[in-house]
Amino acid sequence: MSDTILTLFSITALVKNIPEKKMPELPEVETVARELRAVLPGKKIRSLELYWEKTFEHQDAPPLPGQRFGTIGRQGKYLLLNLDKSVLVIHLRMTGQLLVRRSGQQARHSHDRVRFLLDDGLELIFRDSRKFGRIRHVLSAEPLLRKLGTDAMDQKLTAALFGSMLQKSAMNIKAFLLSQKYIAGLGNIYVDEALFLSALHPLTPAREVSGAEPLFNNIRLVLQRSIDNMGSTISDYRNTKGNEGLNQRYFNVYGRQGLPCKKCGGPIEKIRVAGRGTHICPRCQQRGKT
Repeated sequence: MSDTILTLFSITALVKNIPEKKMPELPEVETVARELRAVLPGKKIRSLELYWEKTFEHQDAPPLPGQRFGTIGRQGKYLLLNLDKSVLVIHLRMTGQLLVRRSGQQARHSHDRVRFLLDDGLELIFRDSRKFGRIRHVLSAEPLLRKLGTDAMDQKLTAALFGSMLQKSAMNIKAFLLSQKYIAGLGNIYVDEALFLSALHPLTPAREVSGAEPLFNNIRLVLQRSIDNMGSTISDYRNTKGNEGLNQRYFNVYGRQGLPCKKCGGPIEKIRVAGRGTHICPRCQQRGKT
């Protein structure tokens, strides 16, 4: 079999193994937040066009025209768009996208759910094919944020604090990292990738992880690498310009079941942990080794 055919086979296998839908995680939401920070602050909402009535959670279209965008924040997987008198809290869920366009640049897409027309000729579009994403219009985001753990990239989160959290947990390490109650922003992709780099089996009890610093550093590493690569596009994620992320090119285990481990050459396996499909190298991540 020629090298060309082998290469094509490997690419086809990789694409086939990637799950069809994937919720944007911290790096994808951070990419969107950074791009919005470059264009939204100071812009006034001239008008709002609502195309699906349930886009705004628990309310009709709020009276936003006339308000200006201020700072753009992020906590975990939530986007925080501060206005003069209120906040838009956005969760993209599975297929949500926030796109910035010049008004009239493109015809309305069938999956557009709301369009904010701004005073400088730009428009902010919330697009969501499966309608799982939501926007909350609130006077303050604090009640919501109090329910979330420390953001995974927050400098207040240290290796020592992370280690103390692990010691108090009765969960397995994957379930602990996925829970937004303790650390906010991690999801299936980056948990699988960080556990692989740390040679930890996902079923390892959190309190039995010996030495939290290597895992802590690997979490930060995989998140920062993805941010640098504009996130990972599995299916629907796009940045505000409509471009795909690039980080999926560098996965070690996620979506690579049946393919050889980049470290030991053994096959990557997909198992079920914490109710989620979980990708591991059984040789590099043996149970009982912490």
